[in-house]
Amino acid sequence: MIDKFSIYRVLFPFRRARQLRLRQERMGYSYLQFARDLFGGDDYPELSSLLWRCFSDTCALVPDFRPLPSDELASIYGMGLEEVLDDVLFPFAEKHDLLQTDTDMSALKRPDATILDVAVILLALSKLRPPPPISPTTS
Repeated sequence: MIDKFSIYRVLFPFRRARQLRLRQERMGYSYLQFARDLFGGDDYPELSSLLWRCFSDTCALVPDFRPLPSDELASIYGMGLEEVLDDVLFPFAEKHDLLQTDTDMSALKRPDATILDVAVILLALSKLRPPPPISPTTS
């Protein structure tokens, strides 16, 4: 099965050229730096790892791309609100059985939305998990 990002690699040569240039500029940038820049440390390793994999592999138009938290989704990845919801947020929420209803996603509607905006929303989603039921104590 061919995913849509495989097709984008062919259809968007200018965005691909931009990512090639950025990849060269960022060759020394690592996942650990990304996690530190994203949350001030690797306090949320699963979330940091998900975002790194998503924006360095799945959504990138070039291999071994190095995303920055400040990367704009539209200008660098060609992603709008629908792509971010379908390809990043909803799969994460579904995998972790998270509530999606009351989370404010308005930041993703801005044309300058970034990976950091996605991270903040994913973090908010993960905190919406209902508390476990209280088990009765036996006396």
